[in-house]
Amino acid sequence: MIELFERGVEVVNATIAIAVLCLVFRIVPSLSFGLQKRAVWLFLASTLFFTVGEILNVVSFLLASEKVGLLKEFAETSFIVCVAVAVYLLYQSEHREVAMLRQSAETDALTMLYNNDQFGHEAGNIVLRCVADVLREWIRADDLVARYGGEEFVALISSGPEATAAVAERIRSGVESRCSPDCDVSWPRQITVSLGVASLTPQIKTLEELIEAADREMYHAKRAGKNQVSVAGGGTA
Repeated sequence: MIELFERGVEVVNATIAIAVLCLVFRIVPSLSFGLQKRAVWLFLASTLFFTVGEILNVVSFLLASEKVGLLKEFAETSFIVCVAVAVYLLYQSEHREVAMLRQSAETDALTMLYNNDQFGHEAGNIVLRCVADVLREWIRADDLVARYGGEEFVALISSGPEATAAVAERIRSGVESRCSPDCDVSWPRQITVSLGVASLTPQIKTLEELIEAADREMYHAKRAGKNQVSVAGGGTA
């Protein structure tokens, strides 16, 4: 009776193992790392050996054959070897994945050159949010402000050159005072901005020309020492 019960358990185990095999076949295509795929294939092989071993247990009980018993031992040994190697590959895959993530954080994906991300992506996000908060504070509702790309912002202000330059100076001062360790001890360093101001003129007629002129002034402010406002035709402030 006990032996019959054991054979029944082995049949159930074999059925579950077959279900696991089907599941693994569905998981493998979604994996992106080669070592992970190999590990899963080895787990698949170990499950297959386990299934064969359980089936051979039932066959050996029915036939009482020594050859079947040897095959069963081989299947059990292969099962253990496959599991051991699969675990080792998963361990190696984790280390390789960490190395790849570290490389992606230190290398620009477009140029494959080292980037300058000293404090990490999250620190950069905090800086962008702080600058955006200052912009929202000083830009009127009927004006337009947008993130132009990367760490650059652009604002279209319906005021004269002098009033626009005054707004730019308030933004510069607001970032300097708010995005600093003096305001929040969690800030690793002082954050400042350089701003370029340009207005529509007979020489600057289109939106593209206006943005290009403001962009030139921004770089002029950076070259002049940063943390200042450069106005087209008016120097820095």
